[in-house]
Amino acid sequence: LGDVPARPGSAAGPVGWPLAEVADPFALEVHRAVEPDVPQPGLPVLPVYVPREHDAALATVVKAAAAGAGGIAVLVGGSSTGKTRACWQALELLRGLDLGWRSWHPIDEQGALAGLPGVEPRTVVWLNEAQRYLDTADGTGERVAAGLRELLRERGRGPVLVLATLWPEFWAELTVRPAGGADPHAQARELLAGHDISVPTAFTGEQLRELEKAGDPRLAQAAAGSRDGQVIQYLAGAPELLDRYRTATPAVRALIDAAMDAARLGMRAALPQAFLEAAAPGYLTDTEWNLLDDEWLEQALTDTAKPQP
Repeated sequence: LGDVPARPGSAAGPVGWPLAEVADPFALEVHRAVEPDVPQPGLPVLPVYVPREHDAALATVVKAAAAGAGGIAVLVGGSSTGKTRACWQALELLRGLDLGWRSWHPIDEQGALAGLPGVEPRTVVWLNEAQRYLDTADGTGERVAAGLRELLRERGRGPVLVLATLWPEFWAELTVRPAGGADPHAQARELLAGHDISVPTAFTGEQLRELEKAGDPRLAQAAAGSRDGQVIQYLAGAPELLDRYRTATPAVRALIDAAMDAARLGMRAALPQAFLEAAAPGYLTDTEWNLLDDEWLEQALTDTAKPQP
């Protein structure tokens, strides 16, 4: 979602789009959900949403913004735990109010910095993976954070609602005060601290039962197939992992194929490296094998271990 054309007589804004026109969740980086094992035509693009405790906390911030008190909510949780989807659902609280809310999703930190002067009252500033905007080597992130702080405290420019998501490790990096020396994230810390909403990694037993009764086959499949209640990881992580598998290098794909076949044969999850080194070549063509260098195993293992955003 980019900036709309400037109004006559205006040099900057407004940025974003009317919220009523923001209808594509994937444009705001919500993860696509896994398809059900048994295809079912006519399913909505996103599964039915089952609220949890963090949704109530988020709703409090959003309702306050709707009432005129701008603010910021930072959903903090691990990979594929439902942070961005929760923010998307929170937009529904504003859509029906007909108050002229807009949504602005800057593409990067430079776009965020350039667009801040064009943020008008009743704008949702959408910062998914907020470290991309606030944690930059050239200092732009600190300027973005300072601009957002100024935006939130200027009453004449509000209400403005900032919705952000972060992994716990990025939250810590941006908010922990250094023991001494340089303080590279002073502005980011002041912007974020005290506004975090924790997103749990798993559903409770009662919530799993609600998923099974929701009438969406994707939810029922995820509730039944997820481990330890990690439903969102199943829903959102599976398509991402399949994409990574389809686009992987031959060596990475061979390691995954070997591990999957080993699991089918009943081997334990912690496979010995020596086993993978011996098994993986059997999943490569002669040409693929001959093109590998001496470090192929270490490189492939490093690639498979990269976390999924």
